[in-house]
Amino acid sequence: MKKKYRMSRGGRLALNLVLLCVLVVFIWGLLGFSSPTLRGRFRRVAQANWADPLEIQGVLPCDGQRWVLAAGQDQVILWQDGRDGLEYWPRDPNGATLVPVPEMRTAQGEIWVAAADVPAGTVSAGLELTVGCWYRKNGTSGWTFSSRPEQPGDLPPLAQQWEKTYSAAGELLQDGAVLFHIAVEEEPDEGGPPEDLILSCAYEWDLYWSEPKRRGVDCAMEAVFYDAEGRELERAVLATTEEGGGPWTGG
Repeated sequence: MKKKYRMSRGGRLALNLVLLCVLVVFIWGLLGFSSPTLRGRFRRVAQANWADPLEIQGVLPCDGQRWVLAAGQDQVILWQDGRDGLEYWPRDPNGATLVPVPEMRTAQGEIWVAAADVPAGTVSAGLELTVGCWYRKNGTSGWTFSSRPEQPGDLPPLAQQWEKTYSAAGELLQDGAVLFHIAVEEEPDEGGPPEDLILSCAYEWDLYWSEPKRRGVDCAMEAVFYDAEGRELERAVLATTEEGGGPWTGG
């Protein structure tokens, strides 16, 4: 009578581990062999988009949506977790670069601004953002906003002007970048323009490339970076321009 072979307890454990590994690899393959880490997924997307070697400068925790901020040779890169493409912003060769986080608002009336290439020794930072426009209420059909009072064709010029300055303290991130969050805190004036909608325009990248007659608001922001003793290390600016075609960064 043949004796049945019985695998030892250690052998059964090893076999189970092998089968588990095969199952994990199979499921990983179904997911496209995506990296289990945020940074790994970013590296993979960057390689797929033929991006230059990138230096990760921060992971932006913006209301549950995670963005990776990185710097290339002459561009600042933003990537949102789960997307296949990268967002490219011009990198200031002379110092820190301010970048509005694109499409990042969970509700009207708030924006996020990141600072890349922050000077060494920064322990705190502050940002001032000024947004202004001309406006008119169109009865019950909404509002007209413009950075200039003149309107095209035979339309009457806009007669009312609005401007406000916001301040925000910066949050220092692990890899050296700084994140600023600005939001409307007060109830809008009765009869006045919708402040939340106007402020939200400042995050739109197209705003900084548009000609004055084609943009709804003007925007200017300045960040100041300080060391441990409160001494100013550097300033960075970002603003719309009279000519359009790109933001003004102080250079």
